[in-house]
Amino acid sequence: MAISSTVLTTGCSKDQEDRQVLATVDDSEITVSDFEQDYVEYLIKTGRNDTRDQRYRFLNEMIDNLVLADEAIGQNYLSNPVYQDAIWYQKRKSLADLYFVDQMNERLEAPSDDEIRKAYAKSKRKVYVRHLFSKDKDKLNRYYQELEQGEDFVDVANEFYETQEYDSTAGYLGPITYFGIDENFAETAFSLNEGEFSKPIRTSFGYHIVYVEKVIRQAMLIESEYQVRKQGIENKLKQRRQALQANSYIRNLMGSLDVQMNREVLVNVMEEIQNLPSVKNIEQEKQADVEAATWNDRRLEELKLEVANESVLGTYVLMGERHEFTVQDYLYWLPYLPLNESRNRTGASVGRAMRNEVLMQLSQAKGYEEDERLENLVRKRGNEVLSDLYQQKLIQEALQDTTEMEISDEFKRKVVRSRSFNLETSYWKVPATSREEAELIRREIAAGAPPQSFPNYQFFEDITLSPSESDYAVIDEVRMGTPLVTKANLNQWAVINVKNRAFVETTPEDSTDRDLDRMYRVYTYLNKKVDSLRSETEITINRELFDEIYDL
Repeated sequence: MAISSTVLTTGCSKDQEDRQVLATVDDSEITVSDFEQDYVEYLIKTGRNDTRDQRYRFLNEMIDNLVLADEAIGQNYLSNPVYQDAIWYQKRKSLADLYFVDQMNERLEAPSDDEIRKAYAKSKRKVYVRHLFSKDKDKLNRYYQELEQGEDFVDVANEFYETQEYDSTAGYLGPITYFGIDENFAETAFSLNEGEFSKPIRTSFGYHIVYVEKVIRQAMLIESEYQVRKQGIENKLKQRRQALQANSYIRNLMGSLDVQMNREVLVNVMEEIQNLPSVKNIEQEKQADVEAATWNDRRLEELKLEVANESVLGTYVLMGERHEFTVQDYLYWLPYLPLNESRNRTGASVGRAMRNEVLMQLSQAKGYEEDERLENLVRKRGNEVLSDLYQQKLIQEALQDTTEMEISDEFKRKVVRSRSFNLETSYWKVPATSREEAELIRREIAAGAPPQSFPNYQFFEDITLSPSESDYAVIDEVRMGTPLVTKANLNQWAVINVKNRAFVETTPEDSTDRDLDRMYRVYTYLNKKVDSLRSETEITINRELFDEIYDL
């Protein structure tokens, strides 16, 4: 789906604490929710540790960006085409997202206290499971019949996985937690008693038969702890229910629209995408990651020149009228769709785009363009773009200054420290959202599943990693040649297999004097400009609230 799991919680049922104002920059506000969402994403991307100082630095960077955005507005950047395009795209996406979120909430009753208590109790359990996994449902059905006839699960698992000798751990996943793994898998496992197995179920990975070997329950559930965690458990329970209902809702919605596709135009678009030089060359690019590749401006402009934008890809009936979905409509949604899917499964990609278009049109019909949540999302994106545009201007100004500068020793040390040893390596990685999910992926790969078959699979061939890059520490430590579960940084688990690695010592001379001069010139110019702008801006930080959310 184009609607991600993170979107499922956008704009709905936030805790009152999340809406508290953490900082103000003149008339702009940074809420607890704004800060925490951006900060967690930052930690995941950079691999940095969560510390009080790191949080405070990041909050000040958010403040700096608002200060720069305000200055950009004062210098008439609101008419910049890049800014205009960005908020136009963001508005369309947010309209679709918000409508979808509200539809999910309307269809799901709020969890009762009894349901929240049961979910809390499940979250305190550990369930030890085995499973049979396959992409082929028919294969699983055959082995399900054997289990139904009374065969021992471990015996069947040995047969299923074709172990060379009897393996008492065949199909063993170990302990899983209620909110730590795929929704369908967790709901199934936690509904079984010890010694029971499930019918074949479907998850985001494929098909499974789940077997519960052991359940460990907490001896006593403490009421005071439940009350503290109740809101968080309720939100997780809502998000799980939304995820379970999302696919059903989308299927029913699109099935009601009498969609008619133009196969000839669809095939033409697919061929043009596959033949684009910038797409064909992805796998040859350094640090290429085909699965995670996106439609950047260059690729979009290249595609626009090759396709007939007004050609009709398909039609659908919405609110009593038949609407055309053109190639141009598809191009509008491509920035939010996986490039690899549009290349290899163009029909599915077009279906996602049409779905987004329908959700956007329904939201417009319901008056969502006046929704305060939409305004906030668009403003946030607009400020990000304005800050970037203004920083680009400042960088150009800094580089035009030819005055001689003496580079500080502290700055040199920063550069040298981050370039002491690089890693030359080849490896693949499959990201996961939890340890349980990563372990599930590792075992499936060990049982013969190709790593390329998992969502977000990434392959890096003959690349150079610097110590500042998030994968560096992991590649430095893991054993080569074996898929292993690792945790690179906060909330980012993965299965990694290192093919080769070699350390290459670097020296300060690797950065030429000219490179250092340019970096230092930009660094000092930006800092001086930001400090000057901050001195003219009314900035407040709620330090008591900052300490409170850190101590939670």
